[in-house]
Amino acid sequence: MNIVRIILVCFLCAIGIFHLSAQKTFTTGVILSKEDSSIIRHAHIINISSKTGVTSNQEGVFSLQTKLTDTLEISFIGFYSLKIIASEIQPIIYLERAIYTIEPY
Repeated sequence: MNIVRIILVCFLCAIGIFHLSAQKTFTTGVILSKEDSSIIRHAHIINISSKTGVTSNQEGVFSLQTKLTDTLEISFIGFYSLKIIASEIQPIIYLERAIYTIEPY
């Protein structure tokens, strides 16, 4: 009878640990220009893993539900895109300005 209880307790603990590791959290940050630390409004933040996304608000702030292992892609026109794992995101995210040249015909 004790062995059945021990197995049952171990099974329930394993389920609890698996459930905790799969829990979602909110990833929040502010998106700024690396060049001059200006706010980047309406940048796109896409959770590639879950195929959901949001845009940053007027203050450059965003919040997105993620798992710690999810990959996010942050992009805005005129800046290089950034791919980063949700667990590695810092409170302030800097995007680098992209410079494109157009060749004449």
